[in-house]
Amino acid sequence: MFRIEFHLSYQDHVCFDVFGHDTIRQIETYSAPQHTLDYMRSTFNHNGDDTAFERNILSRQGGAVVCSVHGDRDRYPYRWTPEAYALFVGERYRMHADYMVKHAKKAKKYGADWPDAEPMRPIPRPIYFDRDSNRYEVEPWFNSAVRASIINAAILAERMKVYDAIAGARVGDWLDTPNGQFRIAYHLKDSVQPTMYTAEENQGFYLGSPISYSGSLGSPIPLDQLQPTEETRSALVWIFSENEVRAHNAVYLQADFRVFRLA
Repeated sequence: MFRIEFHLSYQDHVCFDVFGHDTIRQIETYSAPQHTLDYMRSTFNHNGDDTAFERNILSRQGGAVVCSVHGDRDRYPYRWTPEAYALFVGERYRMHADYMVKHAKKAKKYGADWPDAEPMRPIPRPIYFDRDSNRYEVEPWFNSAVRASIINAAILAERMKVYDAIAGARVGDWLDTPNGQFRIAYHLKDSVQPTMYTAEENQGFYLGSPISYSGSLGSPIPLDQLQPTEETRSALVWIFSENEVRAHNAVYLQADFRVFRLA
């Protein structure tokens, strides 16, 4: 299974060891605040080339490069593929999901004394060093559609992992009744409220932290009338594409939810 582990950091870059991939040995990401870049510029040996710092340092900021396990760079160039980048992005979100699950347990234990969770850092772009331009360039296949698809899939996996750590019936789960298949829309202390209409008519489940529903509600049902099953079933949720909160930026995705029946 693909995974990354922190190896070292220095100035503007962080190096990760890669496990579970045939051709990638390490991944290096680059990002630095302005005061670090100013220091690096003051110590950079440009050998009389005024463009060297921009080409070698500034052009890599906000990016990530791969290091191959092979010495034959003609057959195995140090380049990203969409598949490898998707694995990397998914792993970054998985690591953040693990952090959020652990943070939630600590916050529950220590209450207000426990600090707020740190936000996830921006995902770096896939870059490589181009020997023709002598600078770092973004992979040509990396366009807005590819980026959105990869990042949205990773956001979905991260948030569902955190959500799946919650026990019992949750907002978004299925509720099968003699009148049809509904979804749990609101969770009260001792009861839940299903959607008023059958599930295929409801697309108002926002996968945030946690899931929330916007729409009409049915009558409350006591929790002790819900019978859990071993079944899971796919259902729609929506998120802000690439986590950019703005109008007309919703994307609908499928996720697996628990299924309950009336006892």
